[in-house]
Amino acid sequence: LPLEASGWDEVLKTSFPAKLVDANLKAFHLGRAA
Repeated sequence: LPLEASGWDEVLKTSFPAKLVDANLKAFHLGRAA
């Protein structure tokens, strides 16, 4: 299931600056794909 579909990225965006969230999401996706 894509992270976006889980809604978790939306939860993060309400709690953290968007740039930080974007960086964390990219790192998460890269780590999961590795």
